[in-house]
Amino acid sequence: SGRFQFIKKAPPVIADASHNPEGIRNFVKNIMECFNDCRKIVIFSVLKDKDYKKMISMILKISDILILTSSNTERSLSPGELECELKKTIKLKKKVNDSNMKNKKGAYAVDIDRTRNKIEETDKNKKNNLSCSKKSLPLKEVYKIDNITNSLNFALNISKSSDIICITGSITNLENIV
Repeated sequence: SGRFQFIKKAPPVIADASHNPEGIRNFVKNIMECFNDCRKIVIFSVLKDKDYKKMISMILKISDILILTSSNTERSLSPGELECELKKTIKLKKKVNDSNMKNKKGAYAVDIDRTRNKIEETDKNKKNNLSCSKKSLPLKEVYKIDNITNSLNFALNISKSSDIICITGSITNLENIV
């Protein structure tokens, strides 16, 4: 189906085909309601023609660890392009990790205190207020990984049994993993 689809049980891996701000808003709301107490590893890739700026700010509300990646299509933004957009939203202590993924020591911490902007996205009707101030962002680490398959393998390697892994941002993300 592509919507909130469990593709692995332990740790839980949820694939979601949300590819626009409204879909991401609903995805974020569902994750917050169902998995609020879990550490969330979010794998994010999006196509160039989507409203990725809004989508990134929404994804930050649930991401403890964010993996920026690319799906297997020329229309996909590169992890580097996603990194540039992320830097416009939050201040990173170092540039986003581009390491060989074998060792987590190169993780790039997020300097929440120096965030340039508050991350706020409120539903037009204020039914689903998903506002999040810069002080309450959960994000601790950011990685850049070349493709969805490697991103999922990396997420599984760093995850704990109590974590949840989420893959979202594009329908094309699901082609190689579901």
